[in-house]
Amino acid sequence: MGAAAGRSEGYEMSDISIRMMTKGDIDAVAGIQEAILQRRVTARWRKAMERHIENDPQACLVAARERAPVGFVVGDVKNWGFGLRRSGWIEIVGIHPKHMGSGVGKALGRRLMAYFRRMDVDGVYTTVRWDSGDLLSFFKSLGFERSDFITLEHRGAGGSSR
Repeated sequence: MGAAAGRSEGYEMSDISIRMMTKGDIDAVAGIQEAILQRRVTARWRKAMERHIENDPQACLVAARERAPVGFVVGDVKNWGFGLRRSGWIEIVGIHPKHMGSGVGKALGRRLMAYFRRMDVDGVYTTVRWDSGDLLSFFKSLGFERSDFITLEHRGAGGSSR
């Protein structure tokens, strides 16, 4: 979410449409991610987005204003994993800094949660850095709580994680 939270463009949520992401949206979605991170996304990032769209297009959503994406969320339904039964995962969410604080993220999250309910998942999970207070607040506003899982990291495999 980021430091620009609350700088919405002065419009109503009725001006926003939420739809499934297409491969044609990847450039705009990459632009949103770049605006958030203040750096370019990699070709690998773009390819990962393509794979998500191919594998589960209903879990890849964009929020658009006047047809231009202003936010996105990517989820996944997993049928296995470390003691979990069928579960939903929010992999990434991004709202253009100019639209943060406008309700776009919450609308995307609610739509993805509705999809997960239709898919009959037992729970929905995500991971968030401990120091990302704005992102933690966002997920709490959607009803998320701390889970029984911990995240483990191995820095020796595949290079640095930072």
